[in-house]
Amino acid sequence: MKGFDEEFADIVDYIVKITYKIWEEKGVGRIYDYYQPNVSVHTAYGLSYGREEVVAGTLQMLAAFPDRRLHATSIIWSGNEQDGFHTSHLITSEGHNTGYSAYGPPTERKVSWRAIANCFVKENRIVEEWLVRDELHLVQQLGFDEREVAMKLAQQQPVKGIQPQAHGEIERILGQTTPQALQHKTSEVFDIEDFVRQSYHEIWNWRRLDKLRSYYIEDFICHTASGRELSDLDEYTAYILMRFGMFPD
Repeated sequence: MKGFDEEFADIVDYIVKITYKIWEEKGVGRIYDYYQPNVSVHTAYGLSYGREEVVAGTLQMLAAFPDRRLHATSIIWSGNEQDGFHTSHLITSEGHNTGYSAYGPPTERKVSWRAIANCFVKENRIVEEWLVRDELHLVQQLGFDEREVAMKLAQQQPVKGIQPQAHGEIERILGQTTPQALQHKTSEVFDIEDFVRQSYHEIWNWRRLDKLRSYYIEDFICHTASGRELSDLDEYTAYILMRFGMFPD
């Protein structure tokens, strides 16, 4: 397809693959590759602008449901390479609520819910997105009172859609491009400082949690704050997601 990466056979293949890379591989930083810098996203909470909002929302959702799996129930589309494509992606998600969500504290319950993401896509990037999920069903499965949750969310989201929105990215971004890449040292000898800097930059600044296995072994052990011991890479991934859920920017 014109303007798209060669790995994508067609627009359906594009939607399925980027969803998998961002959510299931946890390559959240791939949002910088597949979303327009000033993307508009319409949700039940209003209209937001910019990729950083998408990155923050994705991290917070993954922090609440770190083992989330997304199944492409159906994808319909129209359009062409010249004018762009309109897609409608019906998704069935499932996962365990092991972290704090917008609805409340973790419940450890396994839940499933449906969502529809409608996107306008042109030359490898989503330009505009409309997203709706069955949040009532999700709240009920988590065991929360839906009226109390609705009241809480209404108070926390004061007419977000009509407030002035900042265009552009935060300081770790240059203009409206992706985070700046670090230059590898040219020495052929393994450099531990370069290795550590690259790992932190790609995982924390780029939000590329799919890179964790490139830098850490599976039975990695982490000794962290409050005497906490993390015994493998899955626990460490959940720990990072928890941090991003609290401080998504």
